[in-house]
Amino acid sequence: DLERALGALPMVRVHRAESRESARVGARVAEAHDAGVRTAKLASVMSPAVELAVQGSFLLVLVVGGLRVGGRSGSLGDLVAFLLYASYLVLPLSSVFQAVGQVQRGMGAHQRIEQAMRLPVEHTGPAAAPARRVLRAGAPGSGERPPLALDDVHFGYAPHRPVLRGVSFTVDAHRQVALVGPSGAGKSTVFALIAGFYEPGSGAVLFDGRPAAELGRDACRRRIAVVDQNTHVVHGTLRENIAYAVPDAPAAELRRVVELARLGELVDRLPGGLDAVVGERGSTLSGGERQRVALARALLARPSLLLLDEPTSHLDAINEAALTTVMREAARECAVLVVAHRLSTVRHADRIVVLDGGRTVGQGRHEELLAANPLYRKLAASQLLRPGDRPSAGRAPSAS
Repeated sequence: DLERALGALPMVRVHRAESRESARVGARVAEAHDAGVRTAKLASVMSPAVELAVQGSFLLVLVVGGLRVGGRSGSLGDLVAFLLYASYLVLPLSSVFQAVGQVQRGMGAHQRIEQAMRLPVEHTGPAAAPARRVLRAGAPGSGERPPLALDDVHFGYAPHRPVLRGVSFTVDAHRQVALVGPSGAGKSTVFALIAGFYEPGSGAVLFDGRPAAELGRDACRRRIAVVDQNTHVVHGTLRENIAYAVPDAPAAELRRVVELARLGELVDRLPGGLDAVVGERGSTLSGGERQRVALARALLARPSLLLLDEPTSHLDAINEAALTTVMREAARECAVLVVAHRLSTVRHADRIVVLDGGRTVGQGRHEELLAANPLYRKLAASQLLRPGDRPSAGRAPSAS
């Protein structure tokens, strides 16, 4: 709870939740304190009780044995022998009680290990029985298989609650495809299927014309790189963060992705350049710089498909324009599939795929969809209109 509060301290302060978080942490501290006091009370009772029982038993044996020896009903040798037997028996008995406690603790740990071992395991290799091979054409007239194709994909996280209901589209080589739609349309689910976190209920996800089940997760993931909207920059140097996926990357490759991601100014500004420490979670970098670091890290692996999930959601206009330019340049090296809500991010895409209710309801360029797709026109209008603006009746919003 303390880590939770400190990790989101700006949010806590903005929402004036300091007292609530303090009370939450204080309650947990009080619970831990009470549990510790109860444990100390039990220990303070048990230890003296055990010692009293052991020493009291010896005292009782001495008293009773002394009386028997004094009354001539027993011999001194019998008393000494009994005392020796009792002293030799005490240590094994105490060891038995300690062993019982250790066994109980071990059984608890063993139960947790068994629970962990029963968790489902992700298999990264190909399926035992290769799936049906499905080939799709790439760009018209090229004869090239697209890096990614979804063929009538159906999927649901729970039975009888489908999320995707027949999604089909392709991402051709060196093309930028945008995936748009209202919240809950299934965009993030499509990314989860492409990354291999789930298996489609029916249909197929194909890489280079081959089903993902036939290739295996490991082979599929070697073809892709992902830049999430929550960019992960770990504590360490800028070089370590960029080369996270390829630790032994040569200097020439690092320079290539630094230039491609427009990080040259950042490298020159930081003391130490690529060897500068970026702080915990990239605290010394701006939001746009963290996005470009994540993009450079993805491009260093030279994927055939780059997945961008809301890459400009937390950026200002200047950083958004810079990242949009970087995405267009990245499309020269690999295919790019981007999920975005901002129109400025997708309007220059080679093709836009519109999802609604888990279905593909439109595909085309920005101008084509404005003219022919009501949902896209509605989404575009919500992005383009400023307060006080109104579109003319029966007229699509301007592309500018």
